[in-house]
Amino acid sequence: MPLYKLYYGKLRYEFPTYFLLSREIFPVLSKLPKWWSYPGPIFNKEKVIPPETEDFLKKCENETIVYVGFGSFSLEEFYGNDSYHTKNVIFNTISRLDFCAIFLNATFKVSPQSEAVSNPKFHFPNHVPHTLIFPKVNVIIHHGGSGTNQIAVASGTMAISIPIFEEQRITSRFTSSYGTLLVLENSELSEKNLESAIQKALRVKDIKSKAQLVKDSSLGTKAIYNDMISWL
Repeated sequence: MPLYKLYYGKLRYEFPTYFLLSREIFPVLSKLPKWWSYPGPIFNKEKVIPPETEDFLKKCENETIVYVGFGSFSLEEFYGNDSYHTKNVIFNTISRLDFCAIFLNATFKVSPQSEAVSNPKFHFPNHVPHTLIFPKVNVIIHHGGSGTNQIAVASGTMAISIPIFEEQRITSRFTSSYGTLLVLENSELSEKNLESAIQKALRVKDIKSKAQLVKDSSLGTKAIYNDMISWL
C-alpha cells in the first residue's frame, strides 16, 4: 500500500491509500517503487443507460448537455454548510445558460421539493454509467477523481475539475496540461467563473486528439508519481 498521505481541508484527514490509474489511459512504467499500487483497468463494463436517463438525453439531443458529478462524494459531506454555495452556483449558472444538465444525485442529495428538481432541463439520476454517458454530453464537471477523470479523457469530452483532495488536484493538473481539462478550485467558484469555464470548455476543439496524447504519453504515470512525491 502506498504510504503517501491525502488530506481534506487543513490536514483534517490523513490516511494511506491506493492511487488508481487505468492501464487504458496511463501506461505502466517498469521503474516504480514496490509500494506503488497500479491495479487498473478501472473502467466499468456497463452496456445499458438507465431508461429515464436515455429519455432525458433524447429530449435534449439538440441542446447543450452538461454532466455534473463527484463520484461517490457528497458535497455536504466534505463542504458542510459551504455545500449550499457550491450547489447554488452550479444550479444557477447552468440554469441561466439554459443548458440541459445531468446531476449525479449522490453528489447533490437534493430533496424532491427542491427548485432545481422542478427544472425540466435538469435530471437527477441515482446512478450514471460514465463510460456510456460521457461521450453523449458536451461538458463534464467532476471532482478530479482518478476514475472519473480517466473516463472523461477516454470519452473525448472536455471537462472541468473542481477538486476536493490533493491527489485530485495532482491528477487534474497533469490532465489539464494536455488541454483536455480545466481546473477550478471551489474557493474560486462563482457563477461568473463557472460560466466562463463552461464557455471556454465548449470552445475547445479537437478534444479527441488531445485525449490521445494523454493516452499515448509514456510519462503519464511518472509525472503524477513525481508530483505526488514532491508534495509529501
